[in-house]
Amino acid sequence: MKNISLLIIFLSISIFSFSQNDNALREDAKKLTTPLVVKYGLTHAQEVKMLKIQERKLKNTSEIQVYKNTDQLMYYKKKKSIQEGTDFSITKLLDKKQVEIYKKERAELRLKRANTEKMLREKGVSGFDLDKALIDIE
Repeated sequence: MKNISLLIIFLSISIFSFSQNDNALREDAKKLTTPLVVKYGLTHAQEVKMLKIQERKLKNTSEIQVYKNTDQLMYYKKKKSIQEGTDFSITKLLDKKQVEIYKKERAELRLKRANTEKMLREKGVSGFDLDKALIDIE
């Protein structure tokens, strides 16, 4: 009986802490989604889907933090994969007019990365250090 009581208490605490983490994730995702709603003029249905995309991005990003100090190669591969997956999901969500705005923004980001790459190569940076710097540009 004592074990059952302890199990119930432990499960209650676990569920409570999980729901707090979930609420914090949702709030952070809302902070990321709100400017996108304005920028692209998202409908309510698109806003709901964008919120899910941002929640998934934040969840995945938090899951890979363990690799940041232990296995940087794995961390940056996963970070790049998360960026690409998020970009793909957003592109699928948007209509033609919104996609044009998004593509223009992505082109500006590519240009920024290209300029940064050129500058870093001139300084002699190459290999993994260069890749890290480019992936960190968002």
